[in-house]
Amino acid sequence: MVPIFATLDFLASGSYQRRVGNSVHPCMSQTSISRSIRSTIDAIQQIMHRWIKFPSTRDEMEIVRNRFQETYGFPGVVGVVDGTHICITPPNSDIEETYFNRKGFHSLNAMIVSYADNKILAVNARYGGRANDARVYNNSILSAFMNQKYAEGLRRFWLIVSKIV
Repeated sequence: MVPIFATLDFLASGSYQRRVGNSVHPCMSQTSISRSIRSTIDAIQQIMHRWIKFPSTRDEMEIVRNRFQETYGFPGVVGVVDGTHICITPPNSDIEETYFNRKGFHSLNAMIVSYADNKILAVNARYGGRANDARVYNNSILSAFMNQKYAEGLRRFWLIVSKIV
Protein backbone atom coordinates (compact mmCIF):
# COMPACT_ATOMS: atom_id res chain seq x y z
CA MET A 1 0.00 0.00 0.00
CA VAL A 2 2.90 2.37 0.69
CA PRO A 3 3.94 2.46 -3.03
CA ILE A 4 0.44 3.61 -4.01
CA PHE A 5 0.44 6.35 -1.37
CA ALA A 6 3.94 7.41 -2.39
CA THR A 7 2.79 7.68 -6.02
CA LEU A 8 -0.32 9.64 -5.09
CA ASP A 9 1.79 11.98 -2.97
CA PHE A 10 4.21 12.47 -5.86
CA LEU A 11 1.41 13.17 -8.35
CA ALA A 12 -0.45 15.50 -5.99
CA SER A 13 2.60 17.52 -4.98
CA GLY A 14 4.11 17.98 -8.42
CA SER A 15 7.44 17.70 -6.67
CA TYR A 16 10.48 15.51 -7.14
CA GLN A 17 10.76 11.85 -6.19
CA ARG A 18 13.51 12.46 -3.63
CA ARG A 19 11.29 14.93 -1.72
CA VAL A 20 8.46 12.40 -1.62
CA GLY A 21 10.77 9.69 -0.31
CA ASN A 22 12.44 11.91 2.27
CA SER A 23 9.50 13.80 3.69
CA VAL A 24 6.59 11.38 3.69
CA HIS A 25 7.99 7.90 3.29
CA PRO A 26 11.46 7.90 4.91
CA CYS A 27 11.65 4.14 4.56
CA MET A 28 11.75 4.43 0.75
CA SER A 29 14.80 5.36 -1.28
CA GLN A 30 14.56 7.47 -4.43
CA THR A 31 15.02 4.28 -6.49
CA SER A 32 12.13 2.60 -4.66
CA ILE A 33 9.96 5.67 -5.15
CA SER A 34 10.79 5.65 -8.86
CA ARG A 35 9.90 1.96 -9.23
CA SER A 36 6.69 2.47 -7.26
CA ILE A 37 5.63 5.40 -9.41
CA ARG A 38 6.34 3.46 -12.61
CA SER A 39 4.40 0.34 -11.54
CA THR A 40 1.49 2.33 -10.11
CA ILE A 41 1.21 4.52 -13.22
CA ASP A 42 1.37 1.42 -15.45
CA ALA A 43 -1.48 -0.13 -13.46
CA ILE A 44 -3.55 3.07 -13.65
CA GLN A 45 -3.02 3.26 -17.42
CA GLN A 46 -4.36 -0.25 -17.84
CA ILE A 47 -7.67 0.58 -16.15
CA MET A 48 -8.18 4.34 -16.59
CA HIS A 49 -10.15 3.97 -19.84
CA ARG A 50 -13.04 2.69 -17.69
CA TRP A 51 -13.40 6.11 -16.04
CA ILE A 52 -11.63 8.65 -18.25
CA LYS A 53 -13.40 8.81 -21.58
CA PHE A 54 -14.77 11.60 -23.68
CA PRO A 55 -18.37 11.15 -24.87
CA SER A 56 -18.15 9.57 -28.31
CA THR A 57 -21.73 9.34 -29.56
CA ARG A 58 -24.26 12.06 -30.23
CA ASP A 59 -26.45 10.77 -27.38
CA GLU A 60 -23.55 10.85 -24.90
CA MET A 61 -22.60 14.35 -26.03
CA GLU A 62 -26.21 15.50 -25.64
CA ILE A 63 -26.26 14.24 -22.04
CA VAL A 64 -23.05 16.10 -21.22
CA ARG A 65 -24.24 19.25 -23.03
CA ASN A 66 -27.57 19.21 -21.14
CA ARG A 67 -25.75 18.77 -17.81
CA PHE A 68 -23.60 21.86 -18.47
CA GLN A 69 -26.70 23.82 -19.47
CA GLU A 70 -28.58 22.76 -16.30
CA THR A 71 -25.64 23.31 -13.95
CA TYR A 72 -23.97 26.44 -15.31
CA GLY A 73 -26.29 27.87 -17.94
CA PHE A 74 -23.74 27.40 -20.72
CA PRO A 75 -25.47 26.20 -23.88
CA GLY A 76 -23.71 23.61 -26.03
CA VAL A 77 -20.71 22.94 -23.75
CA VAL A 78 -19.37 19.36 -23.66
CA GLY A 79 -16.17 19.96 -21.70
CA VAL A 80 -13.86 22.43 -19.98
CA VAL A 81 -10.20 22.36 -21.06
CA ASP A 82 -7.18 23.57 -19.12
CA GLY A 83 -3.49 22.88 -19.03
CA THR A 84 -1.08 22.42 -16.16
CA HIS A 85 2.65 21.92 -15.85
CA ILE A 86 3.82 18.79 -14.07
CA CYS A 87 7.30 19.32 -12.66
CA ILE A 88 9.87 16.72 -13.76
CA THR A 89 13.57 16.10 -13.28
CA PRO A 90 15.45 17.39 -16.36
CA PRO A 91 16.01 14.54 -18.81
CA ASN A 92 19.60 13.66 -19.63
CA SER A 93 19.37 14.03 -23.38
CA ASP A 94 19.76 16.36 -26.30
CA ILE A 95 16.05 17.24 -26.12
CA GLU A 96 16.19 18.63 -22.58
CA GLU A 97 15.15 22.11 -23.78
CA THR A 98 11.84 20.61 -24.95
CA TYR A 99 10.89 20.22 -21.29
CA PHE A 100 12.05 23.64 -20.04
CA ASN A 101 8.94 25.83 -19.78
CA ARG A 102 8.39 29.58 -19.79
CA LYS A 103 8.00 29.52 -16.00
CA GLY A 104 11.63 28.51 -15.59
CA PHE A 105 11.49 24.80 -14.72
CA HIS A 106 11.33 21.43 -16.48
CA SER A 107 7.86 19.98 -16.90
CA LEU A 108 5.28 18.12 -18.93
CA ASN A 109 2.43 20.27 -20.23
CA ALA A 110 -0.71 18.28 -19.46
CA MET A 111 -4.12 19.05 -20.94
CA ILE A 112 -7.12 17.97 -18.88
CA VAL A 113 -10.76 18.09 -19.98
CA SER A 114 -13.51 17.87 -17.37
CA TYR A 115 -17.27 17.47 -17.20
CA ALA A 116 -19.82 19.65 -15.39
CA ASP A 117 -19.38 17.61 -12.19
CA ASN A 118 -15.53 17.75 -12.43
CA LYS A 119 -15.27 14.21 -13.80
CA ILE A 120 -12.19 13.92 -16.01
CA LEU A 121 -13.09 13.21 -19.63
CA ALA A 122 -9.66 13.37 -21.29
CA VAL A 123 -5.98 13.77 -20.45
CA ASN A 124 -2.99 14.45 -22.70
CA ALA A 125 0.45 14.67 -21.08
CA ARG A 126 2.58 13.85 -24.12
CA TYR A 127 4.31 17.20 -24.57
CA GLY A 128 7.24 18.83 -22.83
CA GLY A 129 6.73 22.05 -20.90
CA ARG A 130 8.01 24.17 -23.77
CA ALA A 131 4.89 23.34 -25.83
CA ASN A 132 2.11 25.86 -25.35
CA ASP A 133 -1.48 24.86 -24.57
CA ALA A 134 -2.67 25.50 -28.13
CA ARG A 135 -0.09 23.08 -29.53
CA VAL A 136 -1.03 20.40 -27.01
CA TYR A 137 -4.73 20.75 -27.88
CA ASN A 138 -4.27 21.09 -31.65
CA ASN A 139 -2.19 17.90 -31.75
CA SER A 140 -4.51 15.93 -29.48
CA ILE A 141 -6.92 13.13 -30.33
CA LEU A 142 -9.67 15.33 -28.85
CA SER A 143 -9.03 18.11 -31.37
CA ALA A 144 -9.16 15.62 -34.26
CA PHE A 145 -12.34 14.09 -32.81
CA MET A 146 -14.10 17.46 -32.42
CA ASN A 147 -13.09 18.50 -35.95
CA GLN A 148 -14.34 15.18 -37.32
CA LYS A 149 -17.69 15.53 -35.55
CA TYR A 150 -18.04 19.08 -36.85
CA ALA A 151 -17.30 17.91 -40.42
CA GLU A 152 -19.96 15.20 -39.98
CA GLY A 153 -22.52 17.90 -39.21
CA LEU A 154 -22.55 17.63 -35.41
CA ARG A 155 -22.76 21.32 -34.55
CA ARG A 156 -23.43 23.40 -31.43
CA PHE A 157 -21.10 21.30 -29.25
CA TRP A 158 -18.34 23.38 -27.66
CA LEU A 159 -15.33 23.14 -25.39
CA ILE A 160 -14.66 25.96 -22.97
CA VAL A 161 -10.93 26.57 -23.02
CA SER A 162 -8.89 28.53 -20.54
CA LYS A 163 -6.59 31.19 -21.93
CA ILE A 164 -4.52 29.69 -24.73
CA VAL A 165 -1.36 31.60 -25.44
